[in-house]
Amino acid sequence: MITDFFSSMFGPITIYIRFSPQLIHIHYAEKNQTIEEKPIIALCDNKKKKRQVVAVGNESAKIQAQDPAKIQIYNAFKHPRTFLSHFELAEATLRYFICKIGSRKIMLRPIIILHPTENLQGGITQIEYKALIELGVSIGGRQVFVWTGRPLTNKELLDTAFLKKHCAEPPNNPL
Repeated sequence: MITDFFSSMFGPITIYIRFSPQLIHIHYAEKNQTIEEKPIIALCDNKKKKRQVVAVGNESAKIQAQDPAKIQIYNAFKHPRTFLSHFELAEATLRYFICKIGSRKIMLRPIIILHPTENLQGGITQIEYKALIELGVSIGGRQVFVWTGRPLTNKELLDTAFLKKHCAEPPNNPL
């Protein structure tokens, strides 16, 4: 409720996330700013034997080169059958990029459009749709849309009526 008040006061924040196993494209529509990097995350064990993030994106490969025995690289968007292979790593990767492109204003719960670009043969399943919605909510989305068509323009991203009308609906429930 407070975030809706601030969003109405300062205007909405729209984050467009187009991803494949090779590249992640994060676009902050209101500022017309874009980041494109590899969707990888570098992890290492800390002193308590728990995994911690040490780098995300292109920086991950550089960090791993410094200590390849201790640092592992993961791509949460690479799987032969689906566009998400690991939910928590995808969440950590997207949170990092959203913070990198935005400012404190991103904390005001943005509108998020998730756009997978690979492994879409036959459309997305209900499970994939729900996973994307859950991913968008878990990274702070106030409203989350799923798009599976061509890349969206900045004008389309800023048009909430367009998003509501044209973004993917969950696959039909036969019940």
